[in-house]
Amino acid sequence: MSFPLSSMHSGFDLRAGVDFFGVCPLCKTSYEPLSVRLLAAQEERHLLHIVCQKCRVASLALVLVQNTGIKAVEVVTDLNSTDAVRLGQQAPISADEVLALHQALA
Repeated sequence: MSFPLSSMHSGFDLRAGVDFFGVCPLCKTSYEPLSVRLLAAQEERHLLHIVCQKCRVASLALVLVQNTGIKAVEVVTDLNSTDAVRLGQQAPISADEVLALHQALA
């Protein structure tokens, strides 16, 4: 999924995203609004990079904001926000590439 940085959605409030997630998955400390960075957005999808102010664990969150509510997936990562943007702009790995690697390792 590609998120062109030029298509930022101005209607999404980062503070609302922080309230939605609430706490760090590791140390259970509440997120600070300044710890959330909007990496990219396209229509109702928003990619956030969140760093816990207490334990410094980073998370990537994909947030879907619709009239029916907010849905999200959050994963802990070792990527900083710059690396997340850079890697997100690369082409996805194809099934053929996965099979080629599997055969090379066999």
